[in-house]
Amino acid sequence: MDDYKMLSAQCKDEILEDKQKWADDLATEAEAELNNGQVKDAFANLRRLRSACPRISSPIFLPDGTLVSDKPQKLQRWRDYYSELLNRPKAPLSVELQDTVTCAIPDDTIDCTPPTCTEVHRAIYRLKDGKAPGVCNITAEMLKAAGPDGVEWLTTICRSAWEQGNIPED
Repeated sequence: MDDYKMLSAQCKDEILEDKQKWADDLATEAEAELNNGQVKDAFANLRRLRSACPRISSPIFLPDGTLVSDKPQKLQRWRDYYSELLNRPKAPLSVELQDTVTCAIPDDTIDCTPPTCTEVHRAIYRLKDGKAPGVCNITAEMLKAAGPDGVEWLTTICRSAWEQGNIPED
């Protein structure tokens, strides 16, 4: 079964590559015909492209201005783009914010103690049923069905995150 799945995936990939090659060849022919003044033949090829509807990917620009249309180079360009977009250095704190922080007076009315079992229990039972689970795939119904042991387990995790300042690994 594993061999079948592997071969099937390989076959699908090759079919997509063949379709892309076919579309590229038709587009090249159409361009050559346009350059030779054979407008009717060029548009016939373009109509064949449109009617077949293969998965043709649009080219994208590299930072130096050249167009890239093959998939590995395009994926690398997107990877580079998002890496550059999302991985920026932290912005320095403004002077106003630093002054405000130094002048701030701690508010003693805010409770900064770790969460208790009662608070976690109350939070769990406020969750609405029938909603999509989060990243961990645990639904509200599952948390509610866990009972007192589940509340205690979740309270331990919440306290650990509270005291360490970060979420523990799975």
